[in-house]
Amino acid sequence: MKILYIVPCLNEENVIDYFFTEICKFKQDCDVSVLFVDNGSVDKTYLKAQSLREKHNWIFAVSTKTKGLGAAFNLGLLKARALFTSHDPVWIVFAAVDLPFGFTDINYLIRNKLLASDSFYVGSKSHKESIIARTYLRRFATSFFYFLRKQILSLEIKDTQGSLIFKLSTIHQLAELKCINHLYSVELLYKISSKVNVVEIPVNLKAEIRPSRFNVIKELLTTVKGLIWIRKNVKKI
Repeated sequence: MKILYIVPCLNEENVIDYFFTEICKFKQDCDVSVLFVDNGSVDKTYLKAQSLREKHNWIFAVSTKTKGLGAAFNLGLLKARALFTSHDPVWIVFAAVDLPFGFTDINYLIRNKLLASDSFYVGSKSHKESIIARTYLRRFATSFFYFLRKQILSLEIKDTQGSLIFKLSTIHQLAELKCINHLYSVELLYKISSKVNVVEIPVNLKAEIRPSRFNVIKELLTTVKGLIWIRKNVKKI
């Protein structure tokens, strides 16, 4: 079984080394590859990713000028399809470069022998077994955004903003997502939820290692507008 971490990077030159150190520890027990996706950085993020690529044949790096997690997901999935065929038993982990969950999400699946299924897993801060190190404001935001998704899209998944873990073959034919911002995961889960078994799994959310880029007001306005757009324009598969 192979695991490919697709890691979006926007101005993360100071965090890539941390990710590399941590993934090397995890790689001791698993067959892991890494795909860094630079999505619009203006620092040395891509140069660092390329440097690691030149030294390690299990690391890959691609770049786009388009910012947004959705843009990174689209490009990362496109590259993954070029690296592996639909018949390869490859699991994709779409995770942040600062590894907010560490490896508690993928280790939960390995420990419980869940990687034999075709389910689509979401590392969920809202899972009852999750351990969360965040402010009450962030916790409230997670719950409120779930309320909005449920009301506007009837989407029962409580936390769509965690890591995404899935077998490449499960969504190998998925068309490019239209949401290039953080709502890419909502569009994706909304598309597949009626056909694919989506399961939220517990995570340990550690304290942030760098200043948060989260802005409640900005996220709220973007989310409401985006959810309405998804309801009008996105069809389930």
